[in-house]
Amino acid sequence: MTSITKPASSTVWMASILDFSQNDKKNLESILNKDPANNKTNSQEQINNEQAKPITILSNKNQVQHNSDTLSLINQFIHQPLSIPIEEFDKLAHDEQNQLMRALLIKEKIINQEDKAIATRELANGVIDYLDRYDYSKDKIAELAWLLLKPLGEYGGSNGETAPYARQQTAITNWLQYAIFGMPIDNWLLAQIKKYQPQQNAFIQTATITDKLQQIITAGLPLDNWRLMQKKQIESAENFLLHHQDLKNDHHNHIELTLPYAEIRDYYQQRILNRILPILILQPKTPAERQRLQKMAIDEPKWGYLHAGATLLSESGADLNSMSLDEIIDTGMWLETSISKETVPASYVHYFKLPALIHDVLTNGHQAEVDESDKEAMASVYHAYFDHLTQYHNNNNPFIQLSNLSQNWKSRPDLARQQLKENDIDESWLNNYLYKNSVVEYQNRQGETVLLPNIDAAFEKQNQQLADFSKQTELALLPQVFNTLKESEQQFIESAKIELVKAEFNARASIRGVPQSSSTWHGIMASGALITPVPNSIDMLKCTFNGEERIYALQKEPNTKIGRYKLSRVDNNKNDILDLFPHDPAIRTDNEYQLKFHSASLLKKAAEKPQVFINKLATLHRDKLIDKLHQCHRSCKTDPLTII
Repeated sequence: MTSITKPASSTVWMASILDFSQNDKKNLESILNKDPANNKTNSQEQINNEQAKPITILSNKNQVQHNSDTLSLINQFIHQPLSIPIEEFDKLAHDEQNQLMRALLIKEKIINQEDKAIATRELANGVIDYLDRYDYSKDKIAELAWLLLKPLGEYGGSNGETAPYARQQTAITNWLQYAIFGMPIDNWLLAQIKKYQPQQNAFIQTATITDKLQQIITAGLPLDNWRLMQKKQIESAENFLLHHQDLKNDHHNHIELTLPYAEIRDYYQQRILNRILPILILQPKTPAERQRLQKMAIDEPKWGYLHAGATLLSESGADLNSMSLDEIIDTGMWLETSISKETVPASYVHYFKLPALIHDVLTNGHQAEVDESDKEAMASVYHAYFDHLTQYHNNNNPFIQLSNLSQNWKSRPDLARQQLKENDIDESWLNNYLYKNSVVEYQNRQGETVLLPNIDAAFEKQNQQLADFSKQTELALLPQVFNTLKESEQQFIESAKIELVKAEFNARASIRGVPQSSSTWHGIMASGALITPVPNSIDMLKCTFNGEERIYALQKEPNTKIGRYKLSRVDNNKNDILDLFPHDPAIRTDNEYQLKFHSASLLKKAAEKPQVFINKLATLHRDKLIDKLHQCHRSCKTDPLTII
């Protein structure tokens, strides 16, 4: 279950139409061949473009302007960037970043000026000390980020310019990755997998990567010792396999030797790793779940879905440790389905980049090393990985299964006809079969006795299965709807008592003073006259905290399948609530119609976690769907998923 306490970094994917139909391979290939959004500027191309710009000296100027133009021209030649390989540019930029970090830390008295040959990890420790010290100072954080951006020549790297907060965080994240690992962490992980792999299709455990990561962050085992230990273990077994406990024990044995780096570990995990690779610091709720994660093979489809789902949920502000592994995996499955149907931007394929590259490494071994800047090569990697997923998700993806169940749903008479046809029984028995409320014996056309199931039980089982899968998908998607709210709204909802209430616009008070016969009054009451209720399809959520009351409306968008909701805060605003559904226009201007709320059911106490609220809401939606499906026992002219 998601904790709704952080602002969503991106809500584009929440607004897309959810289509649960089967993946179309050609469609998928078309999408994967599109250029994913790339946040990294091609510095070499930028440099070459700058050099290609012509320089023109204008004539007929006065002497002052001429001198100014000449000085500007000279400056252009002096400051014109050199054409150098991108790798060399990155190294020079990183070296300059380190020098600027050292100068900043000296100024802040975090390190001594005499420490001229400070190691990069020590420098990272100082930077983290700075970040902790000025955690609530936007200006101080911006100052550090500006120094990191300046050598890159990016926006925010010149005097008088500012960089968005997200760009500042990215700059800090990238520098810390290089300071701790010497490269981006996903590249480091791939390198570790290649080292661990004694043969082409080695079975690598999640626990192996997780604990080796801990060692690097905490400056654990020296590299030579690690290689020696690795060599001995490889030699001891043909099918080399590292387990979680092996590296965990080694980590504990050496942690006291690495106390200076404890802050690096804590900060990196909570502030950096939690955003870029949250799967590596997942702490599932139960021992069984934790064991399941530790033993999960990283080339297993579930691990890929888990990685993609965890990254997306983390960006949306979810509390992953309050969710089950299956809830996170379901989100990854939904993402894969949405990518293939183009209901999210093509760039969202990057959530599967690391699993796809891992699959490529384990499949091809050392025979190929993909250049991530090679778009055709990466498209091939994605194709191969999504083909790998296809065999799994057709049978396990709840969104696919929900789509199949919806498409194959049958009314009670149609379900009875299917039973008769499949068992070669004459359809003249249809009414008799529908009338029975038990298991029934009939003779088929071959004279054989066939036992048919209770048609009512078969119909209810079909409906229950469809509704259960709808609940499973909503448990994965409902939290994201709440994550679209701004942070203050999310925090209020998380802390509040939440009730599902019935709302109506009631004008009956206007006729209470008018003489009416008893029969007339009872007729008005029975007919529902002078009352316009808010439709049951809209969940009116009353949230109360510290004496403050807020009303939110959760509305499934019309003619869409389960999963696409719109959430809006309406409070007691008559016009905002009327905007949610069609109504008699006179109600909006007639002050006799008063907004009234009636308590329906408690969804969450103030002290309870949001998981309780989401579970109850998804269960209510499931039960409502079952009721609607039961009402359609004779026929259902629309997709069953659109009837609520």
